[in-house]
Amino acid sequence: MKWIRRLAIRFGLDRNPLRRRSDRLLGWTSLGLLAVFLAGAPASGFLAAHVVCRAAAAEQRSQATSRHRVQATVQGPVIGAGGYYGGGFSSWAWARWAYPTGIWRQGFIPVPNGTAAHQRVLVWVNGSGRWSGAPLSRGSILLREELAAAGGPLALVLVLYGVVVLARYATERRQITRWETVWAEVGPQWTRQFRAQG
Repeated sequence: MKWIRRLAIRFGLDRNPLRRRSDRLLGWTSLGLLAVFLAGAPASGFLAAHVVCRAAAAEQRSQATSRHRVQATVQGPVIGAGGYYGGGFSSWAWARWAYPTGIWRQGFIPVPNGTAAHQRVLVWVNGSGRWSGAPLSRGSILLREELAAAGGPLALVLVLYGVVVLARYATERRQITRWETVWAEVGPQWTRQFRAQG
C-alpha cells in the first residue's frame, strides 16, 4: 500500500491541495505513458528484431548468390594483425587471384595469422571478381536481431520521454502565460500601493 502512495506522490496524483489541475493532468499523462511503455516495450523489441531479421536474411540470400570463393596467392609480406575476420584472427596481405571468367585481380585481403608469402588462401569475391568479404553469417544475423530487440524498447523510451518533455514544456508555458496575465492586472495596483505607503 505504501508503494501506491509513493507512486501517487511521484506522479502528482495525491490529494495535496497545492496541486494544480495542470499538475494532475501531467501526472495522468506520465502514468499513461508509463503504461504504454510497459505494454509496448516487448512488442517494439519483437517487431524491431523481426524487421531486422527479415532484412538481414534477404541480404544474406542476395550475397550468397553474388559472392564466390576463389583461391588467391599471397604475393607479398603479411602486414600486422588486422582484427577478427572469418572466424579467426587475421592479418592483411597483398594477393592475386583469378575470377572464374579468367579475369585476374589483386589487392589487400584478410588472411589468417601466420600466412606466409606465396601461400594460397580462399577469398570471397563479388560478381566482378573484386574482394567482397564473406556473406552475412547466421551469427551476424543473430547479433543484429539482438541489437534490434534491445533498440526497439530504447527507441520507445526516447519517444515517450520526448512526449513527456513536450507536455511539461507546454504546461509550464501555459502557466507562465497565465501568471503574466494575472500580474499585468495586479502588478500596477501593488506598485501604486507601495508608492503610496513610501
